[in-house]
Amino acid sequence: SRLVGDLNRIVRSEGALHRGDHDPRGFEWLVAEEADLGVMAWARYDPVGGARPCVVLMGTTPIPRRYPIPFPVSGRWVELFNSDADRYGGAGIGNLGGIDVATDGDRPVGEVTVPPLGVVVLAPSNMDGG
Repeated sequence: SRLVGDLNRIVRSEGALHRGDHDPRGFEWLVAEEADLGVMAWARYDPVGGARPCVVLMGTTPIPRRYPIPFPVSGRWVELFNSDADRYGGAGIGNLGGIDVATDGDRPVGEVTVPPLGVVVLAPSNMDGG
């Protein structure tokens, strides 16, 4: 129940996770072709209210992965949710609260730890969730 409660709070507080679901500008695949590694990542945007973007990562295998992910903007990204956190009975595999995303070529890229059979949600620390 703690996990579901935390997820509900995050979805309510982060505009990108609940506004514009019907709008194609609210969603972008970041990693969708890594079936062999079991990694998927997508960005959610708030095309209605302009809240900060969120990046959602999913690990679909029992193996943790360290993986480079393209991000919408560079800077510090905080881990809002990690289904493998100790507080949910997980192993605590994650990103130690956040990652630094730097521009590498055309797009900002960050090395993210994706927990096994888990989900991580990240958002830029210098923007409001609204």
